[in-house]
Amino acid sequence: MRALTIGLTLLLSGWMVNAQSVPPAERLVTISHYDVELRPQLEARTITGAVSLIVQAPGAGPSRLILSRGALEIDAVLEGDRALMFRIDRSQLEIDVPPSSCRPDRTIAVTYHGRPTSGVVFAPEREQLYTIFTTPQWMPAVDEPGASATFRLRLHVPRSWTGAAAGREVSRRAASDGIDVVEWLQDRPVPAYTFGFSVGRF
Repeated sequence: MRALTIGLTLLLSGWMVNAQSVPPAERLVTISHYDVELRPQLEARTITGAVSLIVQAPGAGPSRLILSRGALEIDAVLEGDRALMFRIDRSQLEIDVPPSSCRPDRTIAVTYHGRPTSGVVFAPEREQLYTIFTTPQWMPAVDEPGASATFRLRLHVPRSWTGAAAGREVSRRAASDGIDVVEWLQDRPVPAYTFGFSVGRF
């Protein structure tokens, strides 16, 4: 019984130390909006993308933002023209958010590329492309059901394709020879796992 009591005390002490090692400011960083531009390559089964995050980081001290990234390669993280420090920890992207004397709403841009092995289905034989729930396989995101945000997607697709995505379609414009950019907007905050699209020659 004494050994059990000592073991529980040590376990509890360790948990308290770990909890206290994370500065309070790090737990306050939240995302209110994702703005994504995505260029899929159907035959190559690859994507390149950029996501602008509207982040609330209250407090004068430094903060940290942690995103799930699946197997995506991160090319750069910027706030305006300033490069931000970031680290890759297995399937997570950790971004150091420096203190700011400006308003708490800030915009952080992440550029990335990759070859998703899940979360996105490439079907070149049917000329179709669609997502399946695991949003971090095609865009860095906070992958927690309780974390909700609005969402804008600009998807580069062949001109003959149609489809749907989270939110409502708000525009379609020619981008280059045979390619259109279709834009959808989800203006009600929802969890990132509900983001998605299905496009192709239907």
